[in-house]
Amino acid sequence: GNVLIELHYDPSLQHIAREVNLPPEEIHRRLFGSDGYGLNDMKHRRAMEDFECGRVSTREFHRHLETLLEHSFSYHTFEILWTDIFGDEIASTIELARSLRARPELKVGLLSNINPLHLEHLRPRMAILREIQYVYASHEIGYRKPEAACYQYVLRDMQVQPQRAVFVDDSLKNVAGAQDVGMRGVHALNPAAVRKGLSDFGLI
Repeated sequence: GNVLIELHYDPSLQHIAREVNLPPEEIHRRLFGSDGYGLNDMKHRRAMEDFECGRVSTREFHRHLETLLEHSFSYHTFEILWTDIFGDEIASTIELARSLRARPELKVGLLSNINPLHLEHLRPRMAILREIQYVYASHEIGYRKPEAACYQYVLRDMQVQPQRAVFVDDSLKNVAGAQDVGMRGVHALNPAAVRKGLSDFGLI
């Protein structure tokens, strides 16, 4: 999200607001709170984290959202609403990933805090997900960024020492988590920042 594909929350919030008859601002408050993941509602924060770590099913999370938004809607409607956040692929960063992947001396992996519904939606749409050998979805590995165990799982599986790994993310919190386990970090504010960060580390 925001590294290989654009995320746009406003259209999704507007879509949900029309469905449940609540203002978009209230939808945002209930879903994301003030810092993301409903800081003011610990039950919702746990539900979001459990969904992204594979501890609850998609249908269980659908029922949770119905309770959170105080409105019933079909599972099919939920699928549409929950996948409405994705915009265009970020072509320049994807091409950069492909160029790095083509170099035999490098390993390229993808680590995402993601839920099964989003991954099922993106896999057929994004060819890069099928091209990269090392793809780690939080709901499949049971850990999510910025937990140290999440990065350590990936490093072990890819057989890479942390000091030889460069981690790219649009979240400064996630970059800091990677740095805490010894990785180098690039804050992906935009495609130019990704290119500059990788260049600064001598990768391009």
